[in-house]
Amino acid sequence: MSAPFAGGRRRQGLDIWPGFVDALATLLMVIIFVLMVFVLAQFYLGAALTGRDEALGRLNRQIAELTQMLSVERATSADLKLNLAQLAADLQSSPRPTAWSRPIGRRSRSSSPTLSALPAISTP
Repeated sequence: MSAPFAGGRRRQGLDIWPGFVDALATLLMVIIFVLMVFVLAQFYLGAALTGRDEALGRLNRQIAELTQMLSVERATSADLKLNLAQLAADLQSSPRPTAWSRPIGRRSRSSSPTLSALPAISTP
């Protein structure tokens, strides 16, 4: 009785192991490739989002500074408006001098300067 595999003979049937191993190796390579693509995409998107977060933080700081400057300017504007209103009220309540109430073109002769009133210039 001889064994069917004795003498270096192979079995004469369907051998699926080489194809199965090739399919598993190919599947493993595809999974590793897809995983590498996802890792690279995560790295680049993370870097892009970090840059955007830094820019957003910088813009928020600028907005805070501008808001503070605007509030200071609004307070200054309110103070100036109050000062203007007080000056206008003071001007309305103050008595007007007669020289300001007289028209410019109609001066009296007694108030106009004359040549005799000017100081004399001595020549050497």
